[in-house]
Amino acid sequence: MTLPKAVVFLGGSATEVEFIQAFTANDIRVVLVDRNSNAPGREFADEFLHLSVTDAAAICMALDPLRSRYCFVAAYGIVDFMFKTVQVLTARLGIKLNTPDIYAEFTDKLKTKARLERFNIPAPQTLAHGRQFDESTLRRIAAASRSGTAVIKPHDSCNSEGVRIVSVAQAESMRAAISHAIELSGEFFCEEFVSGTLHNLDLILSAGGASLVAITDRYRMADGLTSVAGFQQNPRQHALYAAFSQLAGKIRRTFSDYNGPLTADVLAAGGELKILEISPHLHASKLQWLRDPRLLGIWPRILSRQGPEPQRLSDGEYASAYARIYGDTDAYQDYFDASWIADLETFSPPLRFGVHDLRKILYVKARSANLLREHLEAFVHENGGLLTMASHESQLAALP
Repeated sequence: MTLPKAVVFLGGSATEVEFIQAFTANDIRVVLVDRNSNAPGREFADEFLHLSVTDAAAICMALDPLRSRYCFVAAYGIVDFMFKTVQVLTARLGIKLNTPDIYAEFTDKLKTKARLERFNIPAPQTLAHGRQFDESTLRRIAAASRSGTAVIKPHDSCNSEGVRIVSVAQAESMRAAISHAIELSGEFFCEEFVSGTLHNLDLILSAGGASLVAITDRYRMADGLTSVAGFQQNPRQHALYAAFSQLAGKIRRTFSDYNGPLTADVLAAGGELKILEISPHLHASKLQWLRDPRLLGIWPRILSRQGPEPQRLSDGEYASAYARIYGDTDAYQDYFDASWIADLETFSPPLRFGVHDLRKILYVKARSANLLREHLEAFVHENGGLLTMASHESQLAALP
């Protein structure tokens, strides 16, 4: 008897519901793991394990009775800190899609950076890294930095926690940023700051190549509490589609030993693309994916061996475009029709964003990408002005 295929899905938040539904719609069973017994994704999963997504040993034990009922073809975590669990599940369940070692490499920024450099994919220059530092380290960073600014981060994936952009002339800020990164992961990583526009490139890597399924432009506003996180439309309609398609091909060759979802944080400046980070997951599906099942279901179709359907230029006419807005104010009501509000998430206690506490995230959609962009740009312009991601983070880093 042929066992039904299944995926172990870590995390069942509201932003993942449609992705979970895409698996079940393509005859891939979903075993959902979440410590929240009321996780929204539970309603749409075939099995539910009420466990922490970081407790790999407990998850493996709970999965043992299910191994006689399902053929596990993949394990998936929606955020960086889940990669270690995915690594353990891949080994324990004998998943053949990838080797466990690839997830260990993705968790280490230094290892992924080394691979990018080995395959001549542009990335910011590495200035220093290590488990400890002294005054000579700070002097070496200052001497090597051409921009006068450096990015300091933990060497492993901490879900963006601990990332600081500081002036190399501010020795005390440098010390504090490096110490914090070491405290979080045991090792710091410092690279040259490069300005430009930031984009998330969502790919599915498979034997057939690289499927470019989403391009998200990242926006930030510097008014403290209100921030537009991103805008996403049909990939083929993006101004940088051709350049991103070429980069996708290079990523496929660079990570020839990995198959599955992958997100690259890409900086575009002066006609050049540079990869800041790369991770084996997709960003929150509610933001990053078009609401079109032909695109959302690409990976489930590959896993079920149906193969992805080619995307048509007209797909964007029938798919909603999404933006995500952080903030405590209700200014959005003056810019977006009430019918465009797709969802609202509130947090208690507040969600920490940089040095600010935010209480809600608003998801806005429209059938027309161009119409949503017009309203979004008006909202940004009249509520503080549009700045690049890097400029905003620099201002946040400078605040007490």
